[in-house]
Amino acid sequence: MWKMALLIILFFNAFSIDLISLDIAAFPMFSYSDDTEYLFGVTSYSRFQFKDYPEKAEKQRLTLKTSYTTKKQFHTLLETKLVSPEGKYKFRPRIEYDYWPAEFYGIGNQNIDAELEKYTSKDILVEFEFTRKLSENWSFTALSEFHNSDIIDFSEDCSLVQENICGLDISQLFGLGAGITYDSRDSDVYSTSGHMLEYNIIGYKSMAEENLDHIKSEFTAKKFLAFSQNQNLALTSGYKFTSEDVPLMLPKLGSEVRGFPYDLFINKQSLFSRAEYRVFPFRSKLWKKLGFVAFFDVGEVFEEAEDLNLKNLRYSYGTGLRITVFPDDMFNLRIDFCVSDYGFSPVIIGGEAF
Repeated sequence: MWKMALLIILFFNAFSIDLISLDIAAFPMFSYSDDTEYLFGVTSYSRFQFKDYPEKAEKQRLTLKTSYTTKKQFHTLLETKLVSPEGKYKFRPRIEYDYWPAEFYGIGNQNIDAELEKYTSKDILVEFEFTRKLSENWSFTALSEFHNSDIIDFSEDCSLVQENICGLDISQLFGLGAGITYDSRDSDVYSTSGHMLEYNIIGYKSMAEENLDHIKSEFTAKKFLAFSQNQNLALTSGYKFTSEDVPLMLPKLGSEVRGFPYDLFINKQSLFSRAEYRVFPFRSKLWKKLGFVAFFDVGEVFEEAEDLNLKNLRYSYGTGLRITVFPDDMFNLRIDFCVSDYGFSPVIIGGEAF
């Protein structure tokens, strides 16, 4: 993937597309949880701009993440965000690869003590987002995705096989969809004021023998309240829905609520809310790049609306540090220490949680 990132930069030079600025930062990734054990990796975040763009135009971005765990899991991601000179059009291609020994805990919200069933997946995901700005705050997005997934190394007597759960054979999915967004945030990297409402829907068609056709929809709301120049409150809530019972592709609560294994709680629908208080208290040149956060995440997965129950809510809380890498857009190194009813987990990674 890093070679591909380099090729993108070389491509611009090969076609005489001059860059007037190029900023690159790289920092470590580290975390610990039962589903990964120790995770080590690196994140590279690059900003650049083309020569003929206005001085205040939004910069182009290139992000590369690679990680490896002591459970022999490997993940790499390459994501580019390209913006037109006036900011009217945005194009975001994304390529992701995983080789991921994992555990299937079952479906539902009570799986902490479930008997684990091990399997390994090899996944390739290619995404394209093309966004057109409709007005100052409204925008429309066209979405396309391609998934290639191969599930290997599973036991023939596990429930994935016995219950004939879709997703075990090599599967190829092609997805098309659209989204609408209202966004009044002051930044999409580190927001301190404004809010965002976003709704996406995408339909997937199976390209292999296995029937994995389904529809996925997501709604997200974010609100940012600035108490002063250096402190703010970030709030977000979301809802995810999948139309069919495709277990290995269902919403995962661990992707939104910190402190839980990624695959521990899955179901056809999920709800979550998150709150984070952020402050950069220092003004001296030496310390002003250091910030602190306190956060609380809560959520639940369920099959039908009548299954919603406050007793099934899963929550986590914690505190963390922030170290600013690029002060002008506040891209930060995030260090979180999280506590949940599953245990304690530290995370070091680039970029905000939301």
